[in-house]
Amino acid sequence: MYEFLKPIYLNTEGIYEVGRRVPKDEITKAEAIIGKRLPPSFVQWLLEMGDDCYLFNGNLRIYPLLSDQGNVPSIVDQLSNLNNANWGLDRSLIIFGDNGNNEFWAFYTGYMVNGEYPILEIGTIFSSEMKDYKLWNTSFKKFITIQTLYWPYLLEQELAPTNSSQILKEIQSIIEPQIEVNYEDIYKQSSSIQEIREALESKFWHTRYNL
Repeated sequence: MYEFLKPIYLNTEGIYEVGRRVPKDEITKAEAIIGKRLPPSFVQWLLEMGDDCYLFNGNLRIYPLLSDQGNVPSIVDQLSNLNNANWGLDRSLIIFGDNGNNEFWAFYTGYMVNGEYPILEIGTIFSSEMKDYKLWNTSFKKFITIQTLYWPYLLEQELAPTNSSQILKEIQSIIEPQIEVNYEDIYKQSSSIQEIREALESKFWHTRYNL
């Protein structure tokens, strides 16, 4: 599934590190600890590519799956670690990485779109209304494809911030056009988990996933 991305990683000027491919039994163990199934496209990434990824000079970090794999926070532990530090994040999340700028990437397991969990960005400035999340993608495959096409271009071309933002939007619109929902700002500003769920249900009510 991810063979087409490897040449881009190898040719990029940014630092590229991926850990070892994850055996199926470790994925099963992680799912038992988390109490949720990992999304299929992410499972395939772990099997084909690996965990503990440091991509594009740290602008995309994917954590180790299990807690006994080094000093980096693991996927199975990160949500509880942050909540123990009084972050108060929604318990339906599985945090799998960050963007190197104190913002996290997470699967929202409270909903499914075509068998995959939507991906949310978690900010670090917390509002009193808990509007700390942005809807980003509806599958890990789309997410990793967009990131892979975006960062090598940015690192090599040294684009101005205004141009880089536009390029990211253009890549996103090609890989995954924005979902037509009743809350158009769901992609532009931070929202609560409930607002994101209601926005998804306005379009994808038939794929609702009951925990």
